[in-house]
Amino acid sequence: NTAVGHDGVHNKCLKKYTKTLLQHLLASFNSSLKLGVISPQWKLAHIILIQKPDKDPNDPTTYRLISLLSCLGKLMERVVKQRLNDFAEQHHLLPNYQAGFRQQRSTTDNLLHLKHDVDVNLYKNRQTALIVFDIKQAFNSVWFNGLLYSDSLSTILSRSNSNLFADDTALWSSVNTTKSLSIRLQESVDEFVKWCRLWKLEIQANKTKMIHFTKHPRRRLKVPISIIINGQQIQQHDTVKYLEIVFDRQMRFNKQIDEIKRKASTRLGVLRYLAKNSADNSERALLTVCKNIVRLVLSYASPIFWNVDQNYWEKLQIIQNKGLRHALRVPFYTSGTYVHQQLQQETIFDYCKRQPTNYLNKRITEGTTRAMQAFAETISYKHVIKLPLTVCCPSSGNN
Repeated sequence: NTAVGHDGVHNKCLKKYTKTLLQHLLASFNSSLKLGVISPQWKLAHIILIQKPDKDPNDPTTYRLISLLSCLGKLMERVVKQRLNDFAEQHHLLPNYQAGFRQQRSTTDNLLHLKHDVDVNLYKNRQTALIVFDIKQAFNSVWFNGLLYSDSLSTILSRSNSNLFADDTALWSSVNTTKSLSIRLQESVDEFVKWCRLWKLEIQANKTKMIHFTKHPRRRLKVPISIIINGQQIQQHDTVKYLEIVFDRQMRFNKQIDEIKRKASTRLGVLRYLAKNSADNSERALLTVCKNIVRLVLSYASPIFWNVDQNYWEKLQIIQNKGLRHALRVPFYTSGTYVHQQLQQETIFDYCKRQPTNYLNKRITEGTTRAMQAFAETISYKHVIKLPLTVCCPSSGNN
């Protein structure tokens, strides 16, 4: 939002506009809407290429295109978008399971809904499988003419659950037997494929993943789950990433810890560099950086981890201890308890355990009953696989 387009007009300049200039800008926007004409200068973009991680740099398709447009044009888009959003929300035109690019919605809503269903069905010894779809060039493939028509997935996928966050689409179902699960999922997948064809979207079967949640992941199934998309069988995986959370078959989130460590490692490196090479940075400044780039990774979607075991939080605490040591500029062997006391910081568990309360209070204010119900039921199901009845608070420790 702060990047400057080719015309060099910055958002800071717009904020300094006088009342007279704002009136001229408003008149320009209104004229553009009445005439149905957008200034050609607002359509010009400065393109920046960003390479996707772990991809071939010589392949043009491995780059993301970032278009820097005129801030004036983006301001007009923002004004129109706000009014369209308000109209759509007031008239309930958007499906309840779509959380992407909507006010008062977040990835946590979808993740909580999914985890709640899996936890409950594991508790009831039911079979649950999740399919995470990959849609080829989703944003570039949008059928703009088709946007004039209304066609909801809710009437199609009546026998399965679904979550949408922009183009991140997940579909899952729970039944008593694997045979029934395969039949139900295949029916829902077939309908979803038809829906995608109608909207001129292409599902990449080779990148679509499926996971079967079970208490006994090593037990061989007499009737394995088999799902076909466009003549290609979907491969089952032991872990699946959905909305940046790595789900495993037993919902222990061990691989999620590895993912957090990977993300935090780069951020800790930045913090360490700032601590060593920027003498002007105070402890408070470094602490602020630590909170914004390290703790943010540790606390992402924390309400869904309300009932995980203590080991999860202890591993996160080790990462936070490293960040706080860099902020305090002390050796790696310094006690974790000491750095927490010096910087007057709480453990990551204490910080994250407040997030569900804040999340619920926010949802109560917004009236988002779907997320509230999922969270309330999730915390009542202490995980069925060797989870203690109460989650103990790990200390800051010496790690």
